[in-house]
Amino acid sequence: MSIHRILDFEALLFVYALAAIVVWKLFTAKINTSGLIMDKTRPNRVSPERVQLLISTLIICSGLIRNISISAHEPIPQVGSGWVALFGGSSAIYSVRKIFERFNKQVKK
Repeated sequence: MSIHRILDFEALLFVYALAAIVVWKLFTAKINTSGLIMDKTRPNRVSPERVQLLISTLIICSGLIRNISISAHEPIPQVGSGWVALFGGSSAIYSVRKIFERFNKQVKK
């Protein structure tokens, strides 16, 4: 067995073990997800920016995992420009909203 194959196996084992730990801690409530999509400035309201960022992140992750499973022989899977635009646009929406909130908070003082 070559060193390259051993390193591939170890990296894969590490990623799966890390994923298993995260899933386990989520199910046993060791990772706090309360308030993940809640708006911090307005109590008891869902933040649409956080929801769209979470959804787009999950979509991008699932697409990347699909690409990895399809192209097992490539060292790094190709990420299409559409995925990059989706993630960049989603992050930009969230960031602009946060900047806008902080700017309004400064003006109201």
